[in-house]
Amino acid sequence: MNRRTQDRLHTLLLAVSAAFVAPNALAVSSFTAVNVGNLGTNSSGQVYSVADVINNAGQVAGQSKTFDNGQDNGNRAFLWSNGVITNLGALGTATNGNGYSSASALNEAGQVAGGADLYVNGIYKGARAVLWSNGSTIDLGSLGTAGGYGFSYAQHINEVGQVAGVSTLYGNDVDKGQRAALWSNGSIINLTGNLGTRADGVGTSWVSALNDAGQVAGTSYLYGQTWPEQERAFIWQNGTVTTLGSFGTTSNGMGYSSASDINDAGQVVGLYSLFENGQEVGNRAFVWADGTMQDLNDLVDVSSLAGFTLVEALDINDAGQDPGHWRQRRPWLASLCPDPRARTANLRPAAGRPATGRLHGPPAQNLRQSFSLFNL
Repeated sequence: MNRRTQDRLHTLLLAVSAAFVAPNALAVSSFTAVNVGNLGTNSSGQVYSVADVINNAGQVAGQSKTFDNGQDNGNRAFLWSNGVITNLGALGTATNGNGYSSASALNEAGQVAGGADLYVNGIYKGARAVLWSNGSTIDLGSLGTAGGYGFSYAQHINEVGQVAGVSTLYGNDVDKGQRAALWSNGSIINLTGNLGTRADGVGTSWVSALNDAGQVAGTSYLYGQTWPEQERAFIWQNGTVTTLGSFGTTSNGMGYSSASDINDAGQVVGLYSLFENGQEVGNRAFVWADGTMQDLNDLVDVSSLAGFTLVEALDINDAGQDPGHWRQRRPWLASLCPDPRARTANLRPAAGRPATGRLHGPPAQNLRQSFSLFNL
């Protein structure tokens, strides 16, 4: 989403009550707009604030510009709760008072995860993942530094306060690439430490989702003798990282898969590239459960696809329902069978809570546009 600073830009929290008048139609009967506010104004009275996440208690986390005597001192993460906006602070400032922090995730306990620029005696030392909890600002650290400079950022938080995100790995003061990371019980864990690197030790991985069981889904580069870096979806659980595989490879062994989400049952969804006779024939949506990766197109009623293909699953809820990218002209919801031995499932028009994604039209029309998916 592109954000523009306007003369008077306030963050609005919209509470919407909706009545459904048809299976595929959302009718809004009433709404209330609440001005979440800001953390100050400049000398002209201009403000800037953005709401990023909301929890079921109606608390909102985001970021707002801060000012000192009308001068911009940088963005700060905030938490809005019960009508009060609170500056969550940062990890020090430059000598002129400038600093930066932002929020990216919020759990039901009101704990906020995000990141902040780190300053030591006014000197910039990179960005760090941060947890704001019960009035405290906690620097979660990083996977090493070079001369005190490092980088990490928190992207997800679960209901037990575990945080997942990314960190740059340093070895002997040398940048070894970005790694998926989990912060748990005061420790930082490199989630993809054994998935291989280039000859110089550089590797790359990132996190897509974290569930309440502490399982993490993400994607990592893999490296081999006869092919350059390639991407594989992975799940990390209980200290073990497992690549989820791919469906076929090129003639020299290259394949591709990427994870999008994980639910509390440990089911992972995403996309993979399908190869036939060493040739790529396009992307397909997948679900991984109980150690098995399956093409979602094989788990739905074929007649409901009407000749179209599921190309990417974006999210999965705890009932095993997946919105995503579909090669069709209407939003749909795929419901997986509770029994993994069954090879069919329902694919039906969806209604209910909105999610987002893109839809693909038939190849002859070459359509690719945005849509809202209304999930049951």
